Amino acid sequence: MTDQPAAGGNAVPQTEPEGMRLVSIVGPNHSGSTLLGAMLGAAPVWNTHPHVGESHAFFTPSHERFGKPICGGGEHECPKWTMLNKNAPDPFRQMFRKYNTNLIVDSSKLMEWFNRVPEGDVQQTFVLIWRCPDALRHSYLKRMEPFAAEIRYADDMAQVRHFVNRNWGKFVSISLEALTRDPAGSLEKLCELVDIPYFAGKEAFWNFENHHFGGATMVTKVLTDRLPREIQQQNAKGDMYDDMAAWIARAARESIS
Repeated sequence: MTDQPAAGGNAVPQTEPEGMRLVSIVGPNHSGSTLLGAMLGAAPVWNTHPHVGESHAFFTPSHERFGKPICGGGEHECPKWTMLNKNAPDPFRQMFRKYNTNLIVDSSKLMEWFNRVPEGDVQQTFVLIWRCPDALRHSYLKRMEPFAAEIRYADDMAQVRHFVNRNWGKFVSISLEALTRDPAGSLEKLCELVDIPYFAGKEAFWNFENHHFGGATMVTKVLTDRLPREIQQQNAKGDMYDDMAAWIARAARESIS
């Protein structure tokens, strides 16, 4: 196979790295998946273990962002995405190859997307991020009419239940409340569980190069502004939080809450 030049750069190696691993983040919407992915992917050199964000959107023809090479909340084309073929038959292999890395963090959250990962060739580790059910419901009520919010909330909780029951003992989990309460400590523990190198300051992902696709565009506010206090005030210590934490702890291989 002949190497094709990437946009704005030199030819990209077409050989697949050895020992390819994918850290797949699942969980409800508005629960911190982009924040967690950015933290896990943070590194002085971007392609060490890059966070690609919601990559499914770039490769899914029916999605409104299909093939649009704009990362994060930017408005201009990103060279990390212009080098990719939106119609690639195997998007995951392409990302490993083009980014010249053997470890990728993906926060697409969709199991139908992660089911496309080539079995046997790519080792996949699932991380479930969740938040207090009352806080999740409140998040939808702020964004939608009550009836629509209740439907989305019920659907998200049903999907979490389905994932947990189908993957009992096969995933690790972390709550958004734990992540915002102690970013450094909880991230260090999670990195150990998913075999990603941790270093002091990794949680401050805004100090490093970021090219995640889609997802929340203002994730830094969760750590640098008022949102941690707001999240912790939304029944993070109430019965619903405790009950969900206990249920997930029984099901997960390891749990941080």
